[in-house]
Amino acid sequence: AHLYVVRHMGAPPPAPPPYPADALPRADDPARILLALDLDDTLIHTSRVPPQPGEAAADMLACARGGGESTVYVRRRPHVGAFVAALSRAFDLAVFTASPQQFAEEKIDWLASTLADETPGALGRRLYRSSCVERYGLYIKDLRVFGRPPGRALLVEDLPCVGGWQPDQVVPIAAWRGDPSDDALPTLLPHLLALAKLRDVRPALARAVGLRRRAAALGDDHRGCPRLAAEQDAPPAVGPPTPPPAHA
Repeated sequence: AHLYVVRHMGAPPPAPPPYPADALPRADDPARILLALDLDDTLIHTSRVPPQPGEAAADMLACARGGGESTVYVRRRPHVGAFVAALSRAFDLAVFTASPQQFAEEKIDWLASTLADETPGALGRRLYRSSCVERYGLYIKDLRVFGRPPGRALLVEDLPCVGGWQPDQVVPIAAWRGDPSDDALPTLLPHLLALAKLRDVRPALARAVGLRRRAAALGDDHRGCPRLAAEQDAPPAVGPPTPPPAHA
């Protein structure tokens, strides 16, 4: 279904204007590639029930949700500390989540606190649902929000179709649900570090991942994605992504 969404997503909205300087932190190093990391099921896993036997240990958090508080259990993906530490030395890092800010901020703060000894301040740049575009019931992450030249921004994402407007800038990763033996992060790390040395990541990812090429090969059959079948060929009109609030 991910490829069907990419195939039929259509053209992105006009490029958004630059965000105010106080809405998005300045780049640590403009010469570096911007690497945006998805949060849930990429770096952490969140559940409303305590971890079961055989699952990774979890911490309990009270997160704002729907005008109240929701108790959730969060756990770090195995090897996330070394993963973020290595990436912070090679890339300009950001967290880009489709969760609302009031719900996600507590989780990112928690994760950052667990990484403080390894990578203090590495997760300071954050974008939330307010910086996404809703389409087909999904929250699309338009990498142009970072204001980088084409091919100078990447997204690591367990739901790769949400990066479908820049499919050759998306690095898919398997969703993590709590398996303590998971090794997806160290497996992916050397491939990401190799991309950090490139002037433009798109040719390399077009060859290695090929989301755009594989999606184009599907043709116009919507049956692989029920949401697209329902919408047919009349996607909703959308505008540019909404800038994050000034205090984000």
